[in-house]
Amino acid sequence: MAQNENENRIITYKVCLIGDGGVGKTTYINRVIDGRFEKRYNATVGATNNPVSFRDNYNNTILFDVWDTAGQEKYALLKDVYYIDAHAAIFFFDVTSRVTCQNLGRWVREFQAVAGENVPIIVCANKMDLISHRKAGKKQVEEFLKGKMYRYYEISAKSELNIIRPFVDLARQLTRNANLIFASNVVEPSDINRSDVDFDQRVIEDAMNMLPDEYSRQP
Repeated sequence: MAQNENENRIITYKVCLIGDGGVGKTTYINRVIDGRFEKRYNATVGATNNPVSFRDNYNNTILFDVWDTAGQEKYALLKDVYYIDAHAAIFFFDVTSRVTCQNLGRWVREFQAVAGENVPIIVCANKMDLISHRKAGKKQVEEFLKGKMYRYYEISAKSELNIIRPFVDLARQLTRNANLIFASNVVEPSDINRSDVDFDQRVIEDAMNMLPDEYSRQP
């Protein structure tokens, strides 16, 4: 049966934000959600769960259940918990830090070991507003992307350069609809999805309880 053009469906996808600490994952998602930009770096503890919704040109609500994961090594034991059932991932590196680009391969391997190799992947070069201080060169990025099906975007959470494009790209890949566009900005997720978000938050809290006390406290 064809979908009624006035019917609003809610389509949910779990997306993980992955990369070294300090590359701007939390700043990025905060900017997408409500326009906030934090200059001060506060390390993510374990992971946070952020529902981000967009209305598309087919009157559907695309709800991304975004898991902002910690980049610190001490949370490595929790990665498997966070990556389970992910539909996609956005990997970040800081253009002013060569090592954050070098570490992408390890992050991708660890994610794919849990989520599988056919899950859509976006790679984002963040902090393009600091391009004059770039250390991760284009040649290094091209070498990493060579032979892979990953989509690549150069973004800036500070200037808002291309910050929505990764989500548009993922929506098109996941719905298999190249004509999909976002017809409106971020919208509030429906109450119908609140139980799912609350469940994900409990998963995060339970995972944190698995760590020794000194790991579960804010640094």
